[in-house]
Amino acid sequence: KEIKWLSQQNHLYFPLPEKLGALIVHLAKGGEVDTAIKLARSLLEIFPESKESPHRLEARFDSWDYEDILKKYIPELANTTPWQTLELLCNLLETAIRLSHPDLEENNPEDFSYIWRPAIEDHEQNRSFGDFKDLFVTAVRNVAKQIVSEKLIQPSDVVNYLEKRPFKVFKRIALYLLWHFGEISQIEVCLTDKSLFEDLSFRHEYALLARDYFKKVSQEAQQKILSWIEKGPDLANFEKRWKERHKKSPTQKDKERYLEHWQRDRLALMKASLSPKWKAFYDSLVAKYGEPEHPDFASYSVSWVGPASPKTQEELLQMSIDEIVAFLKSWTPSVTDGFAPTPSKEGLGRILSKIVSEKPSQFAEKALAFKDLDPTYIRHLLSGLNEAVKANKTFDWKPVISLCQWVVTLSREIPERVSEMMDQDPHWGWARKEIAHLLESGFKKAETEISFELRNEVWAILEPLTDDPEPTPEYENKSSMKPINLSINTVRGQAIHTVIQYALWCRRNFQKLPNGEEKVLGGFKKMPEVREVLEKHLNPEVDSSLTIRSVYGQKFPLLVFLDEKWAKSHVSKIFPSEKDNHIFWEVAWGAYIAFWRPYDEVFEILYKEYEKAVNKIGTWDSKKLHPPHIDEALAKHLMTFYWRGKIAIDDPIFKTFWDKTSEEVSAYAIKLIGRSLKRTEGKVSSVILERLKALWEVRLQIAKESEHPEKYKKEIASFGWWFISDKFDEKWVIGQLFEALKFSSSIDPDYLVIEKLAVLASNYPKESILCLNIMVEGDQEGWKVYRWRGQLKKLLLTVLKSHDPEAQELAKSLINKLLAKGHLEFRKFLN
Repeated sequence: KEIKWLSQQNHLYFPLPEKLGALIVHLAKGGEVDTAIKLARSLLEIFPESKESPHRLEARFDSWDYEDILKKYIPELANTTPWQTLELLCNLLETAIRLSHPDLEENNPEDFSYIWRPAIEDHEQNRSFGDFKDLFVTAVRNVAKQIVSEKLIQPSDVVNYLEKRPFKVFKRIALYLLWHFGEISQIEVCLTDKSLFEDLSFRHEYALLARDYFKKVSQEAQQKILSWIEKGPDLANFEKRWKERHKKSPTQKDKERYLEHWQRDRLALMKASLSPKWKAFYDSLVAKYGEPEHPDFASYSVSWVGPASPKTQEELLQMSIDEIVAFLKSWTPSVTDGFAPTPSKEGLGRILSKIVSEKPSQFAEKALAFKDLDPTYIRHLLSGLNEAVKANKTFDWKPVISLCQWVVTLSREIPERVSEMMDQDPHWGWARKEIAHLLESGFKKAETEISFELRNEVWAILEPLTDDPEPTPEYENKSSMKPINLSINTVRGQAIHTVIQYALWCRRNFQKLPNGEEKVLGGFKKMPEVREVLEKHLNPEVDSSLTIRSVYGQKFPLLVFLDEKWAKSHVSKIFPSEKDNHIFWEVAWGAYIAFWRPYDEVFEILYKEYEKAVNKIGTWDSKKLHPPHIDEALAKHLMTFYWRGKIAIDDPIFKTFWDKTSEEVSAYAIKLIGRSLKRTEGKVSSVILERLKALWEVRLQIAKESEHPEKYKKEIASFGWWFISDKFDEKWVIGQLFEALKFSSSIDPDYLVIEKLAVLASNYPKESILCLNIMVEGDQEGWKVYRWRGQLKKLLLTVLKSHDPEAQELAKSLINKLLAKGHLEFRKFLN
């Protein structure tokens, strides 16, 4: 029964997984091993998260609880039935690999586990926290180690079983077991297996065996391994990879360097056991190239992986700014060997950025000394200054502005410039974008704010950036980003953001002038440069970018704040209604509705756009164009405006919303109101409460009269959030809870509702027990009762102690139902 029920559930709530884990162990210890395994298989089943993300896996309950089940109950199951438990876990691991890599061929053993699970043992390199493949590797490893160490099964039998499984990770676990329990003869077979020696997938486990057992294997085995190292790697493969990256063949020196790096790294695995001859050879390689870093891993991740620098942060800090500039001018990156990270302009730039952020005033003063340097260095100089601004560190803006003026006069493209693997900026575009970011930060109110005296100078920098070609239509089409995200990652997009921040900066500084109020009221008339740019890029014949259009939508409330008259007159251009420009409308609307809280004055201006939006519910053209959950964002706005009394219950917008919205969004809307009530401190005005009660009663009536009542069950069940808000009259709210339960048979959030019913039971014993009765009957499988039992006992005890005989009888009847469902712990309440 439990197994059949489990297979029908999408999600199990705490503490059901815990209870089922205990039941699995209980069944196994009671001799019902097959049933226990079947229940465990059903409980631990994994499946794709969705059709859109088939490689992302999920279970029927939270991953933290899942890991707890594996740690707490599976070892006990393994003690009772070791082989079946090991097989169960191996099957789960195999399933997880196949689901995560649907393109793998049936007989292909490659699972890329050396990437997602670098070490079989617990290791800091294992960073796939919560990933099911990772959880199962740990579980298989632990159970295999457990049943061998407790002598339930012979080590060789477990190793042989694992080696017959299809994926390489099982072989890696087998090698891990040999590292702990293997006989020297078995280990020698593995160390002299050239496929294990060469395969990246087994690098780490092979390294552990070589480190600890090389000196213990036979001389013949040692010589065999050393002969492989002496011969060296496949240089033909090296030459092929080099050509693919560098578009030319490697020199003889390049090949020698690669060979010696390879030999050094392999000898490092057994350096403590080398003969004097081989130790001398290894030491000579170390003297030439340095100690190898992590030779026991095919790849090694660190907290921050990025381009390398020829100078450390400490070394640059010891140099004067003039010395740093001279070094930046003279230093030339060496040719990379294609494998190890080598110092680059990008790496050096990142170090430069860090020291600039620490000493911004000194670097700002010398900003013009950076003229004629590589754009990579100038971008990082500006980035460091931007970080300083965000940290509220002050500096003289004038030299920095002068440097920025010089940058924007340069041609964006650099002839014959080649940029590989982020080693240097491919053009001046990245530096131009950093200028826009820096100016935006400098326009914000703070001690680091740019002086208003520099208004003309900063505009002379900003205006050209608004005409930058990035993003082009091709750029937008290739990008996986949504337009609003792309806007802060492209030059022109960020420049338009900065233009609006510039306008806010102007307005704030106008207020400080003697005739400031007049200038503020003048809006864009007092900032004609801003108006010109905004109107220019609103013309689709000039700028057809969806990225730019999203900025207008996202910033629309600020445009209202800056110049309400201008904003009103340009609504039709920002949110065009023409069929040919409906994508512009979608992008602008999506950015607006998703990023702004509901403002009454903006609602009045955009009323017709809200009308369009409710009519488009569920029919958006492309999810790529707008932020996710756009209908929920619209619901949030409309529920807020209804709460405030800005729209009436019979407003066409409000009625259309409820008519067109999905089950999920209507449930979200009702839940949103309830949660907002719960979060509101103190009392809510009676006017608002009556307004909300009217909405609820209308929605409930519509649901009751519908020909398809099942479509309203989620929405009506969300009334639970209203019930627990403590804002309504108790008699009304418990009565409406009863009506909601009669309709939907369930309530959300059920546990908190029962908790609240337990409080109300002293004054409303009959009503409380009637509501509880429906909830228990709705829990047809009986598992929810486990979650409720604490508050359920409290509620039943309160009703049984009440002075309402009818309520007492109803409570006793409910207890008998619970006993019939197998909840025997409630028997004591009948005494």
